[in-house]
Amino acid sequence: MVQSNRNIRMSRDEVAHFHKEMERRMRGDFTVAENKRMTARREVYKVIMERNGGRNPLFCE
Repeated sequence: MVQSNRNIRMSRDEVAHFHKEMERRMRGDFTVAENKRMTARREVYKVIMERNGGRNPLFCE
């Protein structure tokens, strides 16, 4: 099992950057490159679901 470190050391700049990125993503302000990657992922997901009859292959027995 992978151990997680819950108390990661972060500088104030790293925390501020994290908060700005989280806010930007929650508002939906994505760059053109990010939109292209998300669209490509959705297409791959759609193909996988179609090939498996609408069942998620990760959770099938």
